[in-house]
Amino acid sequence: MKQSIKYALIVLVTGISVTIIADYILQKGFEKSNDDVIGKLNELINDTTHFDVLCFGSSRALAHIDPAIISKETGLTCYNAGLNGGCIVDFNILLKAFLINHPSPAYLIVHVDDFTFETQRISELPRYFPFISNPVIYDNLVKYEKTLFYVKYFRFIRLMYYNDLLKWIGLKAILGIGARNEYKLINGYRVNRSKWTAYYEERRTERTEFVKNLNPIQEFDPEGVKLFMEMIDLCKTNNIKLLFSSSPIFSPGI
Repeated sequence: MKQSIKYALIVLVTGISVTIIADYILQKGFEKSNDDVIGKLNELINDTTHFDVLCFGSSRALAHIDPAIISKETGLTCYNAGLNGGCIVDFNILLKAFLINHPSPAYLIVHVDDFTFETQRISELPRYFPFISNPVIYDNLVKYEKTLFYVKYFRFIRLMYYNDLLKWIGLKAILGIGARNEYKLINGYRVNRSKWTAYYEERRTERTEFVKNLNPIQEFDPEGVKLFMEMIDLCKTNNIKLLFSSSPIFSPGI
C-alpha cells in the first residue's frame, strides 16, 4: 500500500512539474510574440507606442478596419484592436490596460454589433491567460469568471486551457519562427484580407435583407451598459473623442 501511494505521489509531482515547466516556456514565448492575438494583446497591454486612433470591435472590426487607409486619409496613426468575438468586457478591460503604458489616443472608435453589450460570456477567454498576472486584466476578468483565481495561482492548470493555436504562437516565438506574410500584423491588422472582401461582396445582398428584417429594439445588458459608461468616463478624463461604427449583421445560416 505504501509503495502504491509513493508511486502515485511521484507520478503526480512529476506531472505537475512538467506542466509548470511547459507553462514557463510558453509564457516566455508569449512575452516575445508579435503574432496573431497574443502579439496584439502584447502591443495593447505592454507596448508604449502612441497611436492617434484606437479601434475596438469584434471580428468585423478586425477584418474591415484597415489602419493604413485611415492613416492615408487622415494623416493619423491608427491601431486595430479588434478581436474575434470581442464585446464590451474586452473593450473596457483593454482600454484600461492600454492607458497605463500608452499615451492617450485622440480618438477611440468602437465598432458596435448586436452582441457588443453582452457580459454573460467572454469569447476565447484563454487568450488573456498569458497576461493574467497583470492586475488590470485579472481584477476585471475575475468578476466574470471566478475560476481565474486557480488559473493565476496554479500554473499547471493554466496549460490545460490553451488550444493548439495558442501553444504554437508561444513555441514559434521561442524558436524564432516569424509569421508568414499573410499572417503578419501591421498595427493590429492582417494586411492580406482579400478573401474577406470577396466573401462580403458575395453575401452583401443576403446581409442587407437580413438587416432589414431585424428588430431594431433590443434590451441591453445592464452590466454591459455600466462598463460602457466607465469607458465614456475614461474618454472624458483622458480627452479622447469617442466615435462609433457598425457593419451589416448577417446570419451564417442564410
